[in-house]
Amino acid sequence: MQNASFEKLQEKIAHMLGLFAELQRERTRLEQLASRHEREAGELKKRLEHASQERSMLKQRLIKVMQHIDSLNIT
Repeated sequence: MQNASFEKLQEKIAHMLGLFAELQRERTRLEQLASRHEREAGELKKRLEHASQERSMLKQRLIKVMQHIDSLNIT
């Protein structure tokens, strides 16, 4: 009787250790995924900043072209 109870307890412990190992693997997977998303977010932020700067430069060029066209006094 005592031996059976001890074996059941060992089985429960083994099961809990298995669940713990699964949780550890999932935690590692999620940490790696979060890290990858952080890197991607950083890259996207840089691309957005670059696009914003390019847009500003193009806007300035357009203004200069429009001023030049206005200065030609074409009627």
